[in-house]
Amino acid sequence: MQIPSVLVLSFATFCLAASVPTGPTVVLDFGSFRGSSNAATDTDSFLGIPFAAPPVGNNRLRPPQPLSVQYGSVIQDATTAPNDCPQQNAPNGITLPAQLANYSSMLSGTPVRGSEDCLYLNVFRPSTATPSSRLAVIYFIFGSGFAIGGASEFDGTSLVSQSVAMNQDLIVVIGNYRLSAWGWLPGQEAQNEGIGNLGLLDQRAALEWVQKYIADFGGDPSKVTIMGESAGAMSVSLQMVMNGGYAGGLFRAAIMESGSVFPFGPMANGQDIFDEITSATGCDTAYDKIACLRTVPFEQFYNAVQNSPNSATAYRGPAAAYLPRVDYNTLVDLPQNLFNEGRFAKVPILIGENEDEGSIWCFTSLNVTTDDEFSEYVHCAYIQSKNVVEHIPVHTQVVQQYPNDPDDGCPYGSGDLYSYTPESKRIASLLGDVIFIAPRRFVSQTYVQNHLPVWSYHFSHVSETPFLGSYHGSEVPYVFGETPDPLSAQMMALWIAFAHSLDPNDYGSFSGASGLPYWPQYGTSGSLMEFGISNNSLMMDIFRVDPVGPSMF
Repeated sequence: MQIPSVLVLSFATFCLAASVPTGPTVVLDFGSFRGSSNAATDTDSFLGIPFAAPPVGNNRLRPPQPLSVQYGSVIQDATTAPNDCPQQNAPNGITLPAQLANYSSMLSGTPVRGSEDCLYLNVFRPSTATPSSRLAVIYFIFGSGFAIGGASEFDGTSLVSQSVAMNQDLIVVIGNYRLSAWGWLPGQEAQNEGIGNLGLLDQRAALEWVQKYIADFGGDPSKVTIMGESAGAMSVSLQMVMNGGYAGGLFRAAIMESGSVFPFGPMANGQDIFDEITSATGCDTAYDKIACLRTVPFEQFYNAVQNSPNSATAYRGPAAAYLPRVDYNTLVDLPQNLFNEGRFAKVPILIGENEDEGSIWCFTSLNVTTDDEFSEYVHCAYIQSKNVVEHIPVHTQVVQQYPNDPDDGCPYGSGDLYSYTPESKRIASLLGDVIFIAPRRFVSQTYVQNHLPVWSYHFSHVSETPFLGSYHGSEVPYVFGETPDPLSAQMMALWIAFAHSLDPNDYGSFSGASGLPYWPQYGTSGSLMEFGISNNSLMMDIFRVDPVGPSMF
């Protein structure tokens, strides 16, 4: 039987329509991208949008290059998470104390190989957003020690969904940046070439992309808040002091969770790392060692990085091989000096830390078991990092400020419990203060001295976690809406209100924020919002005032 032609045409048309994927589409000047919608949350997501040319081949170890791709009329799929950047994974994972068997997967993570073609970002927005919406924007910088991590680990959907419920619609953007030796190669040669802080330049290139394109997604480029956690929060502080504090209008506010300024030191401090990498790749005898590293096969470069010193297994723990450093180009001085001199972007900030920041950082120093070994550890981990010449008085002060009494150690409030070694809680307390709490206090006080708006917090909500307390990173699931705990809705409300109107108290009549006290600025009294175990309350910033914090800067 012959099928009527009209039916053949109708069937062909149906098949063609069925084969074309559906989803929200954004048209940019270099191509069109089709994302996906979540009807349950009324949000859209666009994943894997490039913001710079792939840093591969001759672009390896160079500042991010402008996009040169033109996709034409072919709509690009933006529903799949992009590649994470190459990582420096801990050899065979992190070796944890036996007491932490239940947390091993959470703390050690799954090794990620990554790809050099990784300069992409993800955009999350309300489904109702249009180019005329002009919504506030959060740009999030992930952490994990400048050596691991990626944008694929974070989902901005819950933040966007709650912003809609609050009638304060916003857009969340999360981007990658190069890690370990690909993004933070130290040494004099790297400084001479101007490639020591490529990860920082990647972050800035992504922020410039936001300025150019976020309006096409419904965002307002004049209402960008940069936000980060851990190394991401340190990155936020570096964006604030980069180029001597010139932000170029890329952001109007900043949020720093568990990280801020830190005395990273000069590029020369990592010369031994550069020498190890060039030796392992056979580039140590080359006339131009950087040019040689650009030609090394990925596998060879990757293996050299894996065999270089790693913060996850190093005696000094957070004193990592790959860090931002003073290069007299992007960073013209130590960050704390730039803050002291007022050479930073003077934008409103929301900043804080967790009560037991140091509890996960002492695993690499479990061989420190006596008072003499602790004294030696202080000299290695603290004094040398300061480059102090007259270090004896400071060394003595630090040792005295951290007595060998588990009841005074981290995790705090746990009495004689949760010691891995006779010195572990002492070391955890020192590291938490030096890396996180003292810098947060310094930045908060600097803001007050400059009559600038700052809201500061202290997170102790999960302080009853055995061995870890309110550990580093434990606030992240609450801020990203990954837990059903009511505190999550409250914290998201504060973060959203701050990004929307530069005041965390401006969350309107949102029912999920009920029970929150008014959060005053830090002020001369040092007022903190404490996110506690059973309720949120105000506290004064007077805990552990005497330890190393003030002398650090």
